[in-house]
Amino acid sequence: MQEGITLVSRESAYIKNKPTSSEGDAWVIDFPDAEERLIYGYGNGKKRILSILKCLRDRQLQQEGGAVITNYHLKTLVLFEGEKHYHESEWQENCYVDRINSILMQLIACLQSHQCVHYLQSSVDLFKDINKRAMGITAKAAWSVVRAIAMDECCWEDF
Repeated sequence: MQEGITLVSRESAYIKNKPTSSEGDAWVIDFPDAEERLIYGYGNGKKRILSILKCLRDRQLQQEGGAVITNYHLKTLVLFEGEKHYHESEWQENCYVDRINSILMQLIACLQSHQCVHYLQSSVDLFKDINKRAMGITAKAAWSVVRAIAMDECCWEDF
């Protein structure tokens, strides 16, 4: 391992359920340490936002048939948001509503386009195997959350 990148056998239990771009290869590249550093390495803001998003997903975006949005999808969206807002001050508590709203809008765009690009491997679509109808339903639910936040920033108590 060098700089947060790991070469892992496709047969390992660790990689079985992770998305990859190289269907026929025996080895895949994994980035757990690099991703962890980007999320958790600079203060607690991104970590807290990710935690809030997971809670919103569990309470507002889950479907009876199971989860469309995984923790990894949310982590990926937080990483992309981190590119746009790279100053630590933009991840302070007074900016949480803006960050969450922006990430939810990214999520809706991904769900509507049926594509969520991996942060470190742009050729990997994290939504490749997700049912398009389920993505549409989840997008509508995410819009409801965005509207609730826009109408009343104190709506967090309802979630």
